[in-house]
Amino acid sequence: FRVEFSVEDGVLDYAPGWPRLENLATTVVIDHNSLSSQENLGTIAGVPFRDAQVRVANLMHKPELQVATADDMQLGQVLAFLRASPIAQTLGPTLNSVSGRGKVTTAVQLTMPIARPRDFHVTGSFAASGASLGLKGVAYRFTDLNGVIRLDDTRLSAEKLSGRFLNEPVAITLRPAGPDEPELSHVAELRGATPADKLAAAFSLPYAEHLDGSVNWTARALVPKAKDQQPFRVDIESDLAGLVSTLGAPLQKTADTREPLQMAVLFPERGQIDISGSIRRGISW
Repeated sequence: FRVEFSVEDGVLDYAPGWPRLENLATTVVIDHNSLSSQENLGTIAGVPFRDAQVRVANLMHKPELQVATADDMQLGQVLAFLRASPIAQTLGPTLNSVSGRGKVTTAVQLTMPIARPRDFHVTGSFAASGASLGLKGVAYRFTDLNGVIRLDDTRLSAEKLSGRFLNEPVAITLRPAGPDEPELSHVAELRGATPADKLAAAFSLPYAEHLDGSVNWTARALVPKAKDQQPFRVDIESDLAGLVSTLGAPLQKTADTREPLQMAVLFPERGQIDISGSIRRGISW
């Protein structure tokens, strides 16, 4: 047998912990033991969708919901969906502080046993083009983000992201935390070079007129798994090769002198930044 019916202004609460489908308009087809919908539109966590591929192959035996969708979205909409889904529980509290803008081409596939929705499997890709990303309450952002971030259940990864910080190129990779990093959700590794005058202006460094050259740096952004473990932090390292300081001793430095720098930037609360660091000659702050 075959049954076909239409839904207008519908709401579908399909699994605990997942955002409901709302403002739903769709045509549903039940054909023997299968259910499908290909012509549909609505919103999920406030994010509009259209013509998602929805299917339950066998309604009578271990029914499993399969959803596939591909569309162009705004980065802010992608973040809103992640926050509203069970994925947020693993990505950690930092997700609530992240803001983003710009176009993202998305493709997502969700498989969910109807009797065991917690056993879901979701994969996806998010291709950013000229997007920007930052933390709420923090003035400086990564801009002109380009590349693909991949989702595998609750794990995000990216191998070749590029962007700009203080309008200077930055290379970015993203990976899930390893077994030796139990308090972390994800780790982003960054690499770039920034002129001294831009760093001085951005962070209101004193004696900026005594600084010249450029600083090559690497950084690790450590995303915590839970709020009560540790705040989001960024560990920065540089040998300061290329930086010139005409300050008096012990802060004088020539461009060819290497001076290992280590810094930790912590974000314990929205808009609050704690910075500490040291250089090899025994100066710390």
